[in-house]
Amino acid sequence: MAQVRLQRYLAQSGVASRRKSETLIEEGRVKVNGKKVTVLGTKIDPYSDRVMVNGEAVHPEDLFYAIFNKPKGCITAVSDPEGRRTVMEFMPGMPSSVVPVGRLDFYSEGVLLMTNDGVLAAALTSSRRKVEKVYHIKIKGSIDDRELQKLRDGVKIDYRTTTKPAEVQRLKAKSRHDWLEVVLSEGKNRQLHRMLEAVGHEITKLQRVQFAGMAFHGLRVGDARELTQNELKELYDAANMKAPKGQTSRGKWVVKRETTEKARRSADRGRERITPNLTPGGSKKAKTKLLTRYREQEEDGTAPELPVPRALAEDEKTASPRRPSKARLVTGAKPKPKRGSQRAAAKPKRPSRASATRGAAKPATARSASKPKTRGAAKPGGRKNATSKPRPGKSSSARPTSSRGKTSRAKPKTRR
Repeated sequence: MAQVRLQRYLAQSGVASRRKSETLIEEGRVKVNGKKVTVLGTKIDPYSDRVMVNGEAVHPEDLFYAIFNKPKGCITAVSDPEGRRTVMEFMPGMPSSVVPVGRLDFYSEGVLLMTNDGVLAAALTSSRRKVEKVYHIKIKGSIDDRELQKLRDGVKIDYRTTTKPAEVQRLKAKSRHDWLEVVLSEGKNRQLHRMLEAVGHEITKLQRVQFAGMAFHGLRVGDARELTQNELKELYDAANMKAPKGQTSRGKWVVKRETTEKARRSADRGRERITPNLTPGGSKKAKTKLLTRYREQEEDGTAPELPVPRALAEDEKTASPRRPSKARLVTGAKPKPKRGSQRAAAKPKRPSRASATRGAAKPATARSASKPKTRGAAKPGGRKNATSKPRPGKSSSARPTSSRGKTSRAKPKTRR
């Protein structure tokens, strides 16, 4: 068998990624046939040379090929340091450590190939091989023939990049929005989105229905399976490569989305605890939509900065938590007065008439002394010559008291 680079052999054996394998070689932690190797680019024979990393023997893994119908809401990666959902959560129990071939955006879905054959993966993603990828896209509104021709000829997506000619056709659909079928032979970052934006349209749904002749027929969204031997041969033919002898794909491994749903829900609950509260109010659907949009912005590097909570001191961590009072929660807030105290302070009580009459008598003046008191004199604050009327229900012979406390004779009733 032909010789391969040492770092590539370590990556295919599942020891680490190619970049991490280069670091292990430079640190002198890799030995070939008992000799330490620190030079990058060293080639070995996988079947005759003995490779050891940190004193443990390395054995090459069997090559594995699988197809996956990717759903929305997961990133095309093996792991994510930010804790987002990856495509590997849908494929547990895989016999070999594989990586995605190419990538699909966070909100895109469809065919995704998974393998640990680095040579085939590099050939399938190379623009020189012209491997075709078929997409079905839904755009907002309608598109005319002149704009379709621009997409077929190639459009300028930035100041120095122009896309290659593509096959674009309309799809028959009962919708007021147009559906298109686009066939590309290159794979730039968010190429279809940028192409449609260049002609003034927006993509609302994107699905890859075919990649290098592989379609997801018979696979529901979230399902994965191993390729058969005939499908593996078609992949090599699409990449203009000759399949090596003895390389097989049995097509026995299958995983359904029902078997991975429980583990994904448990992982999602863990993500909710570490995810910032972006939407304190609103419906659950609105929260999910905003959260997925924020994670997509994080992937693109355009996410807004969130406020960082203040770090607690050591004495604050050990102290028992106390709930602050309402006056401390608001700067400059005053304690709320008790009910009735503010009203009493604003309006003082008036002295009653009884208390005024019980008080000390006013000094008599010269005018009041010379004027004799008359019957039915006016009461302070009352009506002049007013006498008290008998209470209802009492006899006429009763002697009611006047307003000044003196008795007065009641007039007898006369019959008319």
